[in-house]
Amino acid sequence: MGKFEAAGGSSFVPVVFTNSSQRACFVRAYPGVAAVDESGVQIAQAERTLGSILGGAKEVSTITLAPGQSASAGVGGVDVPLGDATDCVQPVGLFVTPPDTRTSTEVRGEVPPLCGGLTVHPVVAGSSGGHLAN
Repeated sequence: MGKFEAAGGSSFVPVVFTNSSQRACFVRAYPGVAAVDESGVQIAQAERTLGSILGGAKEVSTITLAPGQSASAGVGGVDVPLGDATDCVQPVGLFVTPPDTRTSTEVRGEVPPLCGGLTVHPVVAGSSGGHLAN
């Protein structure tokens, strides 16, 4: 995962995929992303969306990765309680499934709190997840 960012009630963290093979590969569309608790139990599934206030891809495209290059997808959330809620659930990591694969990997680190859902955006070239500040 990349650097966690938050502003204006929204939060964002890029999930980075690096080509570790000796030949070019392609990634397209959305990874599967789910939030997990301390026990490694899935507590929320990310909704696939285009962009957000903090960035993220505005369209789905195919990214070609040479050996060693990276692509990333932004994962976002609302970081303040909504409606009558008074608190949020804080995941400790994510289950991430790269696009066009079926194997998930648990990644621990700072992730958006669950105050109003979790979103994932399509992959983009580089490691920013399409974050507007990068």
